Amino acid sequence: EITAGLNWTPHPNLIVRPEVRWDWYEADGAVASYPYDAGDLDHQFIFGCDMILTF
Repeated sequence: EITAGLNWTPHPNLIVRPEVRWDWYEADGAVASYPYDAGDLDHQFIFGCDMILTF
């Protein structure tokens, strides 16, 4: 898994934190199905975001 994110402060009491994550699966030999996309993929990208509002 690799995750990258940053903090952006568009206003003094608002922090926006977008992130992108790449997960992968390495099997030891042949597998019947993979863990992502209903068993079709051995990797996935996830994009997320959260915000922190201070007061």
